[in-house]
Amino acid sequence: MFERNLFKKNALAASVAILSIVSMSSCSKSGSNTTNVTPQGTVQLDSIKVGMPEATFKDASITFVVDPKSAASSGGKTQYLSRTYDKKGGQYMAQCKDGKCFVLQTLYLTTPIAKEDALESLKGLLPADAPVQSKVDDSQMKSGKVTAPGEIYEYGDKYTGILQYTDKTGTKVNTVSAFDAGADAVRTGLNWTGTAPKGEATKGGKTAKSAKPVVEKSTSIKKTKTVTETTPETTSQTTTTTAPTP
Repeated sequence: MFERNLFKKNALAASVAILSIVSMSSCSKSGSNTTNVTPQGTVQLDSIKVGMPEATFKDASITFVVDPKSAASSGGKTQYLSRTYDKKGGQYMAQCKDGKCFVLQTLYLTTPIAKEDALESLKGLLPADAPVQSKVDDSQMKSGKVTAPGEIYEYGDKYTGILQYTDKTGTKVNTVSAFDAGADAVRTGLNWTGTAPKGEATKGGKTAKSAKPVVEKSTSIKKTKTVTETTPETTSQTTTTTAPTP
């Protein structure tokens, strides 16, 4: 169930890397059902949670834009990118299918953040009904075999979080991901064995550049036709996982 291009250095690649979760999205447990979208078509980023209705992103057309890249719609999903950034400089990326957001990410590609700040961001991506964190899988960190390792954070059997580090020191994080699915499904889909699967180069191995971070201010954003285009393509250090849709 996942594509295998996920959670390696500069994980803007993470955007196209979750076909397994795509296929599970219709049966996963629901999260927040409130949208908090203003009549002007804006929404505060800190109110966005994994599991929210896709209508949130559709209606908030000033705050979010559909990613036009073909890979962003693989597996029947729709991917949305925020036009604004959170207070830490992170851009939101939401992947939706069957009317709900099943993966929500914040990307700190320009300026990676400290682990403590990343954990705070992860907590903010989870809905109010998320269970208390129950387990951490740091097998990739301990193996020492992954150049840019990640850690899995389990929240009961309902939600899963992943911090993607920039290097083996595990001090800076460039991608924070929240899944509306249990850790076993996420771990299986990613072939999470503590070793780095072989990757495939894409687009000459070039990494997409993120737009200059702009701290989010208020929901009264003036409507504009300007769209921040972020390519969801992966780098040569990115690995893809593909599994059949049940």
